Order: sequence, then C-alpha cells, then structure tokens
Amino acid sequence: MIAYDKLFDPPALVLSVTVTGAVNSRPRARLQAIIDTGADVTAVPAYLERKLYLYAVDRLQIEDVRGIATRVNTYDVRLALVGQTPKTIEVVFTSLEFVVLGRDWLEDYYLLLNGPEQNFLLSSMPIIEAK
Repeated sequence: MIAYDKLFDPPALVLSVTVTGAVNSRPRARLQAIIDTGADVTAVPAYLERKLYLYAVDRLQIEDVRGIATRVNTYDVRLALVGQTPKTIEVVFTSLEFVVLGRDWLEDYYLLLNGPEQNFLLSSMPIIEAK
C-alpha cells in the first residue's frame, strides 16, 4: 500500500511519473502526479509545452468546478509511472506544478482506497482483498 501524501491538505494520492512528447522520448520530465478521480482528463504543467516541444493536436471544451466552460488545446504525451511502459494520452495544460491524473488515465488501473488508514493500492491487475 502507498501512503497518502500528507504534504497536501487534505492528504493526496501521489505518485511519481515520467512525461515525454508523443514523438520523441527525449527530453523527459519526472514529476509528482496526483490521482484525481473527479477529473475527466489528465493535465500536465503548462511549462512542459516548451521543455518537451509539445504541440497542440486538437481542441476540447472543459468545464471547471464552477460550471464555466472553456475551449482549450490538447496535446499528446507519453506518460508512465516510474519504471513502467509509457502510455500515449491526450492531455490539457494546468497552471499547477504537478500532473493531475484523471479518469482517462485511471481507466487502465484498479485503485483501492483505504481512507481510514490513508493509503491506497494501484494495480494493473484486479485487486483481491483478503477477508
């Protein structure tokens, strides 16, 4: 089990990820990523556009928590948990300094949250809990 990161308030589900452009595997960035089960799409820090030579591939209308809709560019990146095979995913930019892993990324994983003990398990295989 992975402990919630208590440097965030409230404590968050944080992992380390590597991000590269969809075409070239270099340069790359290693960043913290928060799993956000309420986010439809994955977002990466906007500064990666220049660092990783990203270019817009499409446009998407997103809606913030206040219900305000905005059209934004989307970008293809390769994103991986550290030590795993990267997955190409279409992302938007965020002004945050970390990656926000949305449900589009999470659809390939099983996630078990243990709120009382503030830890979680993420797996590509079904999680069977012992009784």
